[in-house]
Amino acid sequence: MLIYSTTGPLYPITITDLHVSENDEIERSGKLFTYFYKIVVTESTRYGTEKDVVKKVYVTFSSEIVGTLKEWKIERGTVIRGPGYISCPRRS
Repeated sequence: MLIYSTTGPLYPITITDLHVSENDEIERSGKLFTYFYKIVVTESTRYGTEKDVVKKVYVTFSSEIVGTLKEWKIERGTVIRGPGYISCPRRS
């Protein structure tokens, strides 16, 4: 199974954790990996002024099907910059 990253997330996203290992059986709706993206929010101070603050939003990506994870093509720290098939080079 290859995962196609859609236009849904706000890019770039950064992989923070892989919840399963290669050759693990995957259940439908089972957690596969966690990632974060950054957003800018406007916060009010107690003095009535506003300031823009960058916040990280963490999301867990779950499997839509049952199967076996053959190989990760991502790792912790992988940055995905836009929609497409997810891959990253393996470190030696």
